[in-house]
Amino acid sequence: MIARRPRMSTLTLMLLTAGLSLAHAAAPAVAQAGPGSTSIRTLGLTVETLPRLDSSTSAQPLAMLVAGEAVGVKVHWRRFFDGTRRRLPGSATQKTAEVWKHPLLKRVRTSGTHGAYRQLIEGRCDLIFEAREPFVDELKLAREKGVTLEVRPVARDAFVFIVNTRNPVTGLTRHQIRQIYTGKLTRWGRLGGPDVTINAYQRNQTSGSQQLMLKLVMKGLEMTPAARRMTTATMMGPINNINTDVKGLGYTVYFYERFMAPPGGRHAPKAKARQTQQQVAPARVRRMLTIDGVMPSAATIATGKYPLCEPVYIVIRRDVPPHHPTRRLRDFMLTEPGQALVRKSGYVTLKGDLP
Repeated sequence: MIARRPRMSTLTLMLLTAGLSLAHAAAPAVAQAGPGSTSIRTLGLTVETLPRLDSSTSAQPLAMLVAGEAVGVKVHWRRFFDGTRRRLPGSATQKTAEVWKHPLLKRVRTSGTHGAYRQLIEGRCDLIFEAREPFVDELKLAREKGVTLEVRPVARDAFVFIVNTRNPVTGLTRHQIRQIYTGKLTRWGRLGGPDVTINAYQRNQTSGSQQLMLKLVMKGLEMTPAARRMTTATMMGPINNINTDVKGLGYTVYFYERFMAPPGGRHAPKAKARQTQQQVAPARVRRMLTIDGVMPSAATIATGKYPLCEPVYIVIRRDVPPHHPTRRLRDFMLTEPGQALVRKSGYVTLKGDLP
């Protein structure tokens, strides 16, 4: 069953045409857990029988937590090679080289937003956690392969804008952002900042962040092409740029900025220790902006007050049999116990429960 609205977006119409099944976060349907289904362990999965998982970069911690809980393997936050924090199997004190040999990593991949959709459509994984709905290139591939996707919201996130902490501007409106990214507003001086050029960073076209920018902010307006040096191919690209560029403006998703991106990045100055032996975290050199006067936070995402909220999606192929472990895992994540895992991961649940 597809929930219909009086006015559907272009993307929703495209999804319906492609045969995708959608359930929108505006009216989340969280199923009641049946007898014996209060724990994900009741699915009876092992590392060998766990469905092959993939995800967008920002949803990696959720995918790994779900996998670990499903098979009884502990996962921990660890520093990744690019400076970000990821959830990985094994003990927190285990050497990195040993962690990468863990068999769970053969079942849980992180191909990025576009890559994970391709993996699912082409049959190289079974279930994906995504920062956005599929867009035109992925819909085209699904049609060519004769694949129908079932796309369901599983958590709440938000699209956020970031600046360097040395930039005095604390907030923008959606109208101002559209003016910036269409080339009509080019200097921070018109926004209460110094009279310098706005370096408006963008992401690559297939990234989750770029598609969210087009969907939630631009709404059909064409973005001014950015210089090559200002278009980044990874989620850490805008982060690293903003860390060192006081004139920069970038965007990402709330969960990634809040939980995964390093506060100061690789090149940011570190806070001085009060004592010689004291270990101090890097000073934060970025901050999120208010949008239309509302600061992104777990609370404003939960209430929907923040204007650029967006679900995280759980996606499987429709041809998965009714009692297959993949479908059972997807269905579990939409129950109350499944949503408790979402909350444990750090995301806001569909009902608005705070982590």
